[in-house]
Amino acid sequence: MKAFIALALVALVALVYWPVAGHGFVAYDDPKYVYENPMVQKGLGLAGAAWAFTSFHGSNWHPLTWLSHMLDVQVFGMSPGAHHVVNAALHALDAVLLFAVLARLTNSRWRSALVAALFAAHPLHVESVAWIAERKDVLSAALFFCTLLAYEREARSGDRRWRIVTAAAFAAGLLAKPMLVTVPVILLVLDFWPLSRLRTRPDLWLRTREKLPLFALSAASCAVTIVAQDRGGALIGVDDLAPAARVANAIVAAALYLWRAIWPSHLAVFYPHPGLALPAWQVAVAAAALTALIAAAVWQRRERPFLLAGVAWYLVALSPVIGIVQVGMQAMADRYTYIPLIGIFVAFAWSLPRARPAWIAAGSSALVLAAAVAARAQVAVWRSSTTLFQHAVDAVPGNWLAYKNLGVEQFQADDTAAAAASFETALRLRPGDPDLWADVGTCQLLLGRFEESAASLRQALRMKPSDAEIWMNLGVAEAMLARSQDVDHVLARLRQLDPRRARLLESKLPEIEARRP
Repeated sequence: MKAFIALALVALVALVYWPVAGHGFVAYDDPKYVYENPMVQKGLGLAGAAWAFTSFHGSNWHPLTWLSHMLDVQVFGMSPGAHHVVNAALHALDAVLLFAVLARLTNSRWRSALVAALFAAHPLHVESVAWIAERKDVLSAALFFCTLLAYEREARSGDRRWRIVTAAAFAAGLLAKPMLVTVPVILLVLDFWPLSRLRTRPDLWLRTREKLPLFALSAASCAVTIVAQDRGGALIGVDDLAPAARVANAIVAAALYLWRAIWPSHLAVFYPHPGLALPAWQVAVAAAALTALIAAAVWQRRERPFLLAGVAWYLVALSPVIGIVQVGMQAMADRYTYIPLIGIFVAFAWSLPRARPAWIAAGSSALVLAAAVAARAQVAVWRSSTTLFQHAVDAVPGNWLAYKNLGVEQFQADDTAAAAASFETALRLRPGDPDLWADVGTCQLLLGRFEESAASLRQALRMKPSDAEIWMNLGVAEAMLARSQDVDHVLARLRQLDPRRARLLESKLPEIEARRP
C-alpha cells in the first residue's frame, strides 16, 4: 500500500506540473542562476565546483544548488524544459519522502498521505517548483526529509551512528539552502510530538544538548549567509526599513500565509514591502489571529499535541524569512511556505475525526483535487516572463517591480509604447528609482518625446551621475532638440566616463541632425 501511495503522489505532481516541460526561462533570477551565468553554462567541472563553494554570487552561499544547475547543463544543455522537469521530479521526490517521514514517525499511513498530497498539490508551492531559480527549495527539502528520516532512526534505535547520518544530511541541506537553519529546533518539536521524548524538563535539556553539533552547523550557516547577503547588497539596514515596519509586516505575513493556505488567491512572484504604510487594523487582526491560534494549540497540548507541534513547526520554519532580518524588497513570498506549511497540514490532518472514514476520505480527496486544479492554473502563470509579470500586475495593486519587469519584456518585444506605460506606472509607485527614470527617458526618446526624455534622463542622472549609458541617451535627446551647448556638456562628461561612447555619440550627430523634426 505504501508503494501505491508513493506512486499516486508522483502521479499527482505530474498532473499538476506536466506543463512546465514546455515553459521557458523567466527574466527573474533565472539569468544570474542559469542562462547568463558563465560558470553554470560550462557544466560540471573542477573550476565550477571551486566557484560554487567560494562564490557569494546572487547574495547567497548554496554550493550544492549551484552544482545541481551545472549538472543540468552538463546533461541537458540549456533546454529550459529539462531544467523545469528536474525541479518537478525533485518536488515529487519531496512529496514521497514527506510521506515516508510522517508514516515512520506516526505510524498513521492515511493522514501522512493526506499531508504529502496537500504538500504536492498546493498552489503556494508552485513558485518553488515552476521557477528554475528556486531549485534550492526543492533540493534542500529533499535533504531536509532525509535528515528527518535519519533522526527518526537515531531517536528510536539509540544508535549513535545515525546521529552522524543526521548531521551529514543536515549539513548537505544547508549547502543547498540556508533556510534550513531551524532544523535543530524542528527536531525538538518532533521530540515533543510524535516521538514523545520531552516528558520532563531534564528531557528538554538532554534533547537540546544532543543537538548542539546541529546548532553549531546552523550558527555557521547563518554567519556565512549574512556575510553573503551583506556583500551582495541584499541585506536591508535599519536606516532603510525601521524595526517597527519589519515587526508589523512579519505579523501580517505570518497570518496571511495561513489565510492563503486556505484560500490561495492573488498569488504573485513579488509582493512589495509596505514599509510603515500597513494599516494598524490589519496588524491588530493578524496579531489576534496568531495569538488565538497559538493559545488554542497550547491549551490543547495534552489532548491534541499535534496541534502545538504543527503550529510550532510552522512558526519555527518560517522565522528565518519572516523579515525581521530583511533581505530584498519583498513583504512576503510564496516560496517561503514550502517547508513551513507542512506543520499546518499536519495539524489539519491529525485533527480530522476518526469516525465516518468514507466521508473523511471523500472530503480529503476533494480538497486535494481542488488544490491541484488551482495549482495547475498557477503553473500556467510561469509560462513566460510576460505572463508572470502581467499576472503579478493584475494580482497585486501597486506592484512596482512587476510593472518594471513587464516594461522590460515589452521593450524587448519592440512594443515601446506599452513599455513606456508600464515604466511610467512603476515610476509613479517608486519615484526614487533612478533606473526607472532612465527606462522612462529611453522610451520617451524612442517615441519622439524628446523634451520629456531629456527631463527624465536628467532626473536619473541626479541619482546616478556616473552612468554612461544615461548620459549617452541624454546626448541624443539634446541633439534632437538642437541644444548644441547641452550636447557639448554631455560629450565632455562622456569623455571622462566612457570615451568609446563619446566617440560613438559624436559620429552619430550628423545623422541626428538630418533626422530632426
